[in-house]
Amino acid sequence: MLSLALGASKLSRKPRFQMLAENNVRQGFLDHGDFRKLLGNLPNHLPPLVEFLYLSGWRKGAAVKLEWRDVDISGRVVRLRIENSKNKEARILPLTGSLWEVIQDRAKLRRLDCPAVFHRDGHKIGEFKTSWATGCKKSGLKGTLVHDLRRCAARNLSRAGVPEAVAMEITGHKTRSMYRRYRIVDERYLRGGATEMLQSHLESQDHAKVIPLRANSVTEHG
Repeated sequence: MLSLALGASKLSRKPRFQMLAENNVRQGFLDHGDFRKLLGNLPNHLPPLVEFLYLSGWRKGAAVKLEWRDVDISGRVVRLRIENSKNKEARILPLTGSLWEVIQDRAKLRRLDCPAVFHRDGHKIGEFKTSWATGCKKSGLKGTLVHDLRRCAARNLSRAGVPEAVAMEITGHKTRSMYRRYRIVDERYLRGGATEMLQSHLESQDHAKVIPLRANSVTEHG
């Protein structure tokens, strides 16, 4: 009888519940000046890794696992292997500017007994939460996360005018919605740089040479 009662109480249609919108997107990022200050307050073995994260937008786990077999010095690229990629997709990171300098500096410290690009006296770098927290506190950046460096890379790529699709290839974001969550817009940049760019564009339009259509018509038929 109990089983029949339970059977009769089953719903014929699965109810739908409206989910509350999430508001857990972190807004953390560093200005370039603050980032340089932070580098100076970290232990000697961390700045190269941290700068690589800041410039590439890679996840910490992928950068720590980077080995010299993944680095093509002659081609100036770094390859992220599938097994080290969170989204299980291999990708290539071009080495130019400061990124190239980071890898060149690491090459000078390359050790035959350690395949890792970033290491501490030949030992793979593990967790460094305490050193990171101490460096952030000394820099006046308490509460900053290592993962905020990934947001910085996305924001800086956008500021530099890099097309979104190309930036996503560099940082490894699979969807535009996820990339845009990281591409934080700095309010100061929005107020200043964006409006200045708009004003410059409008002024260029004001000075553009426009030939009246009526004048053209008179010339053609005159």
